[in-house]
Amino acid sequence: MIRTALLLTLFVGSCATPPPPADPAPQLGDIFKDPPGPGLPQGISFSSDGGRLAFRQRREGSKLNDLWSLDLATGRKKLLYRAEGEQALSAEEKSARERRRERGRGVGRFFWNPKAPHLLLPLSGDLFLLRDGELERVTETKAPELTPAWSPDGRAVAYVRQQNLYVRKIGADERKLTSAGKAKIRCGLAEFIAQEELGRHRGFWWSEDSQRLAYVHTDSTKVPEFFMHDFLHETGRTIPQEYPRAGDANATWKLGVVAAKGGNTVWMTVKGEYLARVAWFPDGALAVQTLDRAQKELTFHRCDPKTGESTVLFHERDPAWVQLHRDTRLLKDGRILWSSERSGRRHLYLFEKGEWKTLTSGDWDVRGGVSVDEDRGEVWFSAASKNARERHLQRVSLDGGAVTRVTKRPGWHATVVSPDHRYFVDAYSRAHIPPRVTLRRAAGDVVAELGAEPARDGVSAPRFLEIPGADGAPMHAMFMRTAVPGKRPVVMYVYGGPGSQSVADRWRGTRYLFHTRLVHAGFHVLVCDNRGCGGRGRDSTRSVARALCQLEVEDQAAGAAWLAERRDVDKSRIGIWGWSYGGTMALQCIVRKSETFAAAVAVAPVTDWRDYDTAYTERYMGTPKDNPDGYRDGSPISVADQLARPLLLVHGFKDDNVHFRGAAAFLHKAQQAGRALDVDFYPRGAHGIGGNTEKRLLFERMERFFAASLGR
Repeated sequence: MIRTALLLTLFVGSCATPPPPADPAPQLGDIFKDPPGPGLPQGISFSSDGGRLAFRQRREGSKLNDLWSLDLATGRKKLLYRAEGEQALSAEEKSARERRRERGRGVGRFFWNPKAPHLLLPLSGDLFLLRDGELERVTETKAPELTPAWSPDGRAVAYVRQQNLYVRKIGADERKLTSAGKAKIRCGLAEFIAQEELGRHRGFWWSEDSQRLAYVHTDSTKVPEFFMHDFLHETGRTIPQEYPRAGDANATWKLGVVAAKGGNTVWMTVKGEYLARVAWFPDGALAVQTLDRAQKELTFHRCDPKTGESTVLFHERDPAWVQLHRDTRLLKDGRILWSSERSGRRHLYLFEKGEWKTLTSGDWDVRGGVSVDEDRGEVWFSAASKNARERHLQRVSLDGGAVTRVTKRPGWHATVVSPDHRYFVDAYSRAHIPPRVTLRRAAGDVVAELGAEPARDGVSAPRFLEIPGADGAPMHAMFMRTAVPGKRPVVMYVYGGPGSQSVADRWRGTRYLFHTRLVHAGFHVLVCDNRGCGGRGRDSTRSVARALCQLEVEDQAAGAAWLAERRDVDKSRIGIWGWSYGGTMALQCIVRKSETFAAAVAVAPVTDWRDYDTAYTERYMGTPKDNPDGYRDGSPISVADQLARPLLLVHGFKDDNVHFRGAAAFLHKAQQAGRALDVDFYPRGAHGIGGNTEKRLLFERMERFFAASLGR
């Protein structure tokens, strides 16, 4: 699933927060439409020679994304490809998650050639080469080419079509490398769980010398199917989905290596429930990470691609769960850069010949974005070293020592570093300041402006603070105070899932603007990061193990108790809302803490963890068989018959992440007990409900619901 730096003390009583500006509140019609001007740059990618970058950008006055490039030396922007229409959706064999990632208008994904300033573009199911301003067709087939990737020498492209792996040299015929793919057997494609919950979207990997490809062979024969329904279809079309629920069988897999020119596959001897990560060592061996079913042990293997023999280099273990990351880098001298929470915080380490060397330490976390400059002996990374609310680009020597912060301004810096580490793109924002994207030199000076979202009327900075959780430990919180006098109602917003962070000094777009509207309408707004959330260290995150949506609910109730002590809060009018995991939290709060919460909105909630997928649910909960109490107590459906407060339940019929069945089951249980609730269902709605029109309708409904249930 899925701001101004202010006082960080415990607040009790009336905080003298400055009132919001007198500007009118943001209008929902303006919130849910594209802002004027071209959109922000998306998919930013540097060329391998470090001379330019490419990005897609929404055309002004259009829904189409065009492809642009920028010369790094001059800062000049150039249109590379003007989109002509909407991309076709992928074929039925493609997973739902991958369809969501690639759905779009105009240019979607694109790939720089590693050795030349050319780009590979997937357009309407086929592949094209964009070279010197001209579009050249690479493939022309009825079935689409999926997950294309250049060979490291830039001479060939590999891709999957109809569940088998192919290679085509540019200007030559293609070569089919596998033939086993059919029905529920796939060669070179990541299975649903790998994409949805492991962050692995690729199923094949080129060797550094461009002579071999490693690929995963998956068999989903034993994975149960879940059936969604298209109720707008004239015959009520059924939509099957391979979806292993907690306790079900996963897809089985094996990892093989095949020559790029074709031939027999050599199968690696590695085993595990989940294939987590695959990469090639510079010396030609394979680096493979696997997880056991409980995800308490990650094993790092070194495999010989010629024989298939494997050696275990090290294990990463955690009594609760091992959290996967993308921070691994395989250095030319054989060392492995790795990140781990073994110290209680996520930090960087070097592994060499069985020994570990610590590169970073302290009461803060490395938060990804790792890039290694081996020539200068430096690691660049994103971290929350100043405070948990912010993100900054930082660097440290491979020899260890002091950490240098590259970005200086308080707030949130989402960065992409060039391969030669001479430049970086900085997408900067704060809670009340929309993003501004710039190209900068390594020293931080601006080379070019790439785009900025215009400021919004009526938006002010929130107050960041810490308030006591249910266990007495401080929770990170964010408070938006209305200027309307008297004892006011409050709307709390929650996500709360493991490792997540809602209290952050970054632009949150439509949800922050919606909360601003509530403030103008006379509501206070409070956001709390309960136990389990990120930013407070491993022990806080792992405290929710085997008990999702339990301690977190106690912490949200503690946040409401803090509100109740304020002289400007009506403690009888505290509502809460959330989406996805936050929807589950809102449901739990309204049925289990009805003495605290007066109303709730739950969008796309999981109502029974037995119905959610294997990897996510079992990571945190174990299986239903070995943890029945945890599943029962973490399920709002188990106490749906106790609903006693106003509730708005929202879901999409075509949600392939959190299925509509859960909302229907909760509704049925409540109705059987004679409990009434409001519902808002979307026939074409997926997990995100829909586009701007549907979202505007949803947030209008939420406004009316809170006004009616909490008053103004």
